[in-house]
Amino acid sequence: MKRAILFFLLMLFSYPAHSVLTFYTDEAAYLTDVTSLGYRVATEGFEDDLVWGTVRTVINDPNYGSLIISRGITWASNHPENQITTSNGAALTGSWGFYSIPHGNFGTGTDCLTPGMCGDGFIGTRLDTIYAVGGWVTGTYGGRLNVILDGDTLNAVEFDGANHLENMHQFFGVIETVGFTTFEFREMEGTSEDAKYMWADDFTFGLPLTSDVLITNFNANARGLSVELTWRISTDEALAGFRVYREDAGGKILSIPEAGLLSLSETGITDSGVLPGNEYTYTLAVVRPDGSEVRSLDTRVTIEMAPAHLSQNYPNPFNPGTRIGYFVDKEADVSLRIYDVSGRHVRTLSERRLPPGEYVDMWNGQDEQGKPVVSGIYFYRLRIGKNTLTRRMVLLR
Repeated sequence: MKRAILFFLLMLFSYPAHSVLTFYTDEAAYLTDVTSLGYRVATEGFEDDLVWGTVRTVINDPNYGSLIISRGITWASNHPENQITTSNGAALTGSWGFYSIPHGNFGTGTDCLTPGMCGDGFIGTRLDTIYAVGGWVTGTYGGRLNVILDGDTLNAVEFDGANHLENMHQFFGVIETVGFTTFEFREMEGTSEDAKYMWADDFTFGLPLTSDVLITNFNANARGLSVELTWRISTDEALAGFRVYREDAGGKILSIPEAGLLSLSETGITDSGVLPGNEYTYTLAVVRPDGSEVRSLDTRVTIEMAPAHLSQNYPNPFNPGTRIGYFVDKEADVSLRIYDVSGRHVRTLSERRLPPGEYVDMWNGQDEQGKPVVSGIYFYRLRIGKNTLTRRMVLLR
């Protein structure tokens, strides 16, 4: 039977730094108040794979995501095992949400490592100012739900007067005009045996009318023949993704990636398209949904020169094939040839003009006519311009 959630207004004497806290049963009324206070509205849909896909997986998977940072909130389960997942329902339907497993009884400590300190639900920790939050919740099997602000579990607010939440979708709202540090939702009767749980989904935030995207960190560090790029940003604003721009000494600018965007979950990439002895300038672009960009200050990095190198083939000994890697330190005519122990030429693997960089060629143990050669010791010789490097390898049939 559908129960109406009571509308009530609480003046919280236990929160001296805060002002009015209001609960809503109607989304339209909540949005009206958010707008009248001069806040803009942003919605977080937990089915969004770009943000939440990393945690939508099997419980106890070693790659399982323990938390998500989105909309200026760190979302994490309040279970000691810190597990969190989401369903894959249609976005922005108010039908699905995220939950922690296993479920536990908040009061008795069932399925809980610390009695009285865990249970079902989740915790949100504010990173940036959020003035209001609302969303849809659903309880099953008459689950009891409490709303806790600022970690004050002793003054938790019961979500409805009947102390139960029916199996339906119901909107709630909280307007906190000063902001909050943490909020929690716990369905505290659920146990894994009874399969009781609560869903929470599609949160609507009231955010400052104007929003800044702050790029707090952007670094570029050379690592051999690649550049590691890392960044951090701070914002309440909805974003589309990231793009990195690389400019070489000649003024040529390349977008990384060339097509599409880096997802919002990315905090760094590796650029392997650089050459030794060259200087590059990198810029991070934070891309808004309308395509506009907020760009970082430029950062420069120089790739050191490295000597020509011929690596040991792998595997060695080998049968039937092996990989031969080498590094070309300057643009030159390059050849890679195979010889037997008598010095007879067996096979030419490469003969071309190459720019500086790393290369790999394969040898399948055949001669120039495509016939398999016999077991034994062979030499491979790399010539770069006038320089020659030689190594030996063993073929075992």
